[in-house]
Amino acid sequence: MCIQISVIIPSYNSSKTLVHALEGIINQEKIDGYEVIVVDSSDDGNMESIISQYGSLKIIKFIRSEKRLSPSEGRNLGVSQSSGTLLVFIDSDVVPSPIFLNKIKKAYESGYLTGGGGIEVPDFQRCKSIALAQYYLQFNEFLPVGVNRVKMFVPSCNLFCERGVFLKAGGFPDIRASEDVILGKNIGRFEKVWFVPEITVSHIFRENWKSFFANQKLLGKYVAIYRKKESGSFSQKGLFPFIFAPLFFIIKCCRIIPRIINAGPLHIFRFIRSLPLFLIGLSYWTTGFVQGSLNKESHDL
Repeated sequence: MCIQISVIIPSYNSSKTLVHALEGIINQEKIDGYEVIVVDSSDDGNMESIISQYGSLKIIKFIRSEKRLSPSEGRNLGVSQSSGTLLVFIDSDVVPSPIFLNKIKKAYESGYLTGGGGIEVPDFQRCKSIALAQYYLQFNEFLPVGVNRVKMFVPSCNLFCERGVFLKAGGFPDIRASEDVILGKNIGRFEKVWFVPEITVSHIFRENWKSFFANQKLLGKYVAIYRKKESGSFSQKGLFPFIFAPLFFIIKCCRIIPRIINAGPLHIFRFIRSLPLFLIGLSYWTTGFVQGSLNKESHDL
């Protein structure tokens, strides 16, 4: 079988969600000629059951690392061990739609060398405010609505890229978070990055409050770190971030809310339902942003 598409999944202690990701990707409709590469550096001892369950499938290849890998390192290692012309990246906590790869292939054959698609909330989490809060905090730019359009970047949990383009851009940068933003900007220097709403995955969100807040703080921190590293803007220097933290909070809200309103009544209703947790999560994101702005290190794994 000629491998045309390589699906790469980084994994760390994610056996509970990885099962859903693998079930989704091996049960794709109307597609063949693809391989699945799981790069795992788990240390919780739970991957053996996953490997025993799926290791016999010819389309799946497991790569184990004794050293803990960042998501970027895992993806880059997966690319080095892959065969496909078209690289597809998903995370271990997403479930691709049954026609996910078919839609990607269609977009690629239409001339889209790099892109990604819409993010959805899985059915079993659509009534949970903690999941909805994370959804609108993290993926408000990538709701599955509207027309195909060019973006600065697309999330690494739903990303496709022609191999040559990926290599020319230097692959994923060595940073713990916001790596998809930097990759998108690097690709954007010579190729368009397309957002195709109908290419969808469902993201399984954290349901533990402590984990939710810690993750928002981490995401905010690395947004600041990459901006500081890329632009050296005065707004990420000195005491400016600390003094103007409330302003960052307000600006973030002003950017997110119109996107949700434009997405339609259903998203407005779900957003209102999650609003208290959304605001708390955003406060943690802002705290992380301030910490990242004050951090003297260019990056921190």
